[in-house]
Amino acid sequence: MAQQEFKTKWASELPPWGAFDDYVILESSITHDKFITRPEEFNFMMDNLFAKWQEKKIEYIQVLKDWNECLGAWSVEASLTVIEDLPNFIDTIKLIDGVDNGEAYGILENRDLKRLMEFLIHHQDERISIREE
Repeated sequence: MAQQEFKTKWASELPPWGAFDDYVILESSITHDKFITRPEEFNFMMDNLFAKWQEKKIEYIQVLKDWNECLGAWSVEASLTVIEDLPNFIDTIKLIDGVDNGEAYGILENRDLKRLMEFLIHHQDERISIREE
């Protein structure tokens, strides 16, 4: 089976003037399928999760900790972040409100959040890593 790549709305388009052509990639260790977002979209998602953690609506999950404390993929060395608590990550993503029409660059659309959920659930028995490129 061929490797599959899923891109968000903004990862599928050239970034607007002034934005870097960078990506945050979630990748399966077995099939090497990839879910590709722009850093701005990923930050939108993490900002939402951080707000929910501050409101005590979610636990301080590993990906949020790595992102917030500049560890793993967000460290100076930019190593991989391997999602160790994937079920918790999936549960928290369900709480994010995206937009129906991505009018603002870097805001995740609801359909992209749904695709991300499907990607993570489909690969939940595999090791999922996150890196920036």
